[in-house]
Amino acid sequence: MELFYIPDILHSEAILKGEELHHITRVLRKGLGDAIHVTDGQGGCYQGVIVQAGKHEARVRITDHQFAARTSPRITIATALTKNMKRMEWAFEKMTELGVHRVVPLICARSERLKMNRARVQKILISAMKQSERLFLPELTAPQLVKQVMASHEGAAGYLATRSPESVPLGAHYKAGSDVVILIGPEGDFTEEEMESARKAGWTPVHFGSQRLRTETAAVFAVAAIAALNTV
Repeated sequence: MELFYIPDILHSEAILKGEELHHITRVLRKGLGDAIHVTDGQGGCYQGVIVQAGKHEARVRITDHQFAARTSPRITIATALTKNMKRMEWAFEKMTELGVHRVVPLICARSERLKMNRARVQKILISAMKQSERLFLPELTAPQLVKQVMASHEGAAGYLATRSPESVPLGAHYKAGSDVVILIGPEGDFTEEEMESARKAGWTPVHFGSQRLRTETAAVFAVAAIAALNTV
C-alpha cells in the first residue's frame, strides 16, 4: 500500500501540497479519479479519490477511514547526536520503522554535536513512517539536557544505556508492557555527574550486552529490544 502523509485531514476532504503532491502527480503520475491512501500520523488511515489536481495542490475526497489504537508501550529514546549526522539520520529512520513514540536529541557533557536540522530530520521520520506503513508519526522534540529529560519524565521507567560496571541487562530489569524512556549517551559515555543525577532520580543504568555499540546503533538496538520484549 502506497501511503501518503497529510497532517490536517477534514472529515470528507484532504489537500495535498508540497512534496507529497509532487510525488503523487509527478513521480507516480496519479491524477483525477485515482484512489490513494493517506494518514494523518495520528492513527488515521484514509482512503480517498483525487477530484481536483492543480500545480500547487490536489484535492482528495475521503471515501472511507479507519483509526488504529496506539500500541503499548510508548518508547521514548533520548539520544546524543553524533558528529557524523548521516549516522543519526539512519538511526532516526530505523527507530521510526521499529515503532519509537518519541525521539529527543540529548545534550550531554561529552556530546559531539549540539544542533541538528530539525526540518530535515522531520522529513526522514515522515518518510520512514510511510515506508513502513505505520500510522503514527514519532514526536520529535527540541534538544534537551539530561536533567531536562529526567524532569519531564518523572515517574516513568527510566534507563541510562552505559558501559558502567553497575549497569544491568535491559531485559532483566524492564517490565513488559510498561512505557519506557531510555537515554543513549555519546561515544565517551555519560559523566559521573550525569550518572549520579540519574541515581538520585531513580533511573537505572543498563547495558545491551558485552559489545561496545556506536551511539546510533545503541539507539536502534534499544527500540528493537523493547519491541522484542513486548512481542507475544
